[in-house]
Amino acid sequence: MDQSMQQLIQQMTQAAPAHKPLVEFKAGRMDWDGRMVKPDRKKGLIRVDKDQHGMTTFSFVDADTHNQIESFYVFPDEAKFEKVHQTKDRVYLLEMRETKQRYFYWMQVSLSLSYRDVCV
Repeated sequence: MDQSMQQLIQQMTQAAPAHKPLVEFKAGRMDWDGRMVKPDRKKGLIRVDKDQHGMTTFSFVDADTHNQIESFYVFPDEAKFEKVHQTKDRVYLLEMRETKQRYFYWMQVSLSLSYRDVCV
């Protein structure tokens, strides 16, 4: 392998510089059992960010390792993130309108007023 190829591979595998996500907060996942949602005890973070191509991603990451557990590309007219009003707890739903896939999350801390505007 020539030196220019090695340099290219090295550049591609180097970690990208850390940047601050658009939104990040402590959260947990919930599993739907067909009748109710039940919390998954794994601690995590919800992170909304832009990828290198400018596309918006919604990710649930492990709170300790920061490894992605699940990640989705989200588009304004194709996904919605909203509070589940059937409970007084901080349970939120990410729903993909086209596929009807539903993902439930619970907030570990109260959201500030500015986040409440985003998470209707």
